Amino acid sequence: MLLEGGPQHYDGSAVVFGIRAERDIIVVRAMSDVDHADMGVAYAQLLNVVVSRASAPWDAYVWARAGADSRLVRDYHPGFLSPEMPVTRAFLQYLADRLAKHRNISPNRFHLYLKELVYRYNHAGRALIEPIVIRLCMRMQKH
Repeated sequence: MLLEGGPQHYDGSAVVFGIRAERDIIVVRAMSDVDHADMGVAYAQLLNVVVSRASAPWDAYVWARAGADSRLVRDYHPGFLSPEMPVTRAFLQYLADRLAKHRNISPNRFHLYLKELVYRYNHAGRALIEPIVIRLCMRMQKH
């Protein structure tokens, strides 16, 4: 699974996700040990979605803030990301482009948007129905 975790129930706090590239695939995981309140000043924000510098092995952290303090940032440039992370930079730009059409994303649903966009990014150029049908058939064989 390329996106692990996510809130089992929403308690009002933002869930931080770690993002990294493994070869040309984006991997995302909910970070239970990282609090968004502890993040430094190196970040970029698009609407209420925030991207921050991360510690190894993660390239970046991303989370959704509660809507009250969100603001529209149209010029999204996570300049703090190293140029040696082209796949992560490309994914974060893809994420920003896709989320820009939304007015606000609730923190309790952000993981669903993130999961879909990771899937779409990792399967770009392929018909989405093919891998979905294959996974459904595999599940049916297990039962």
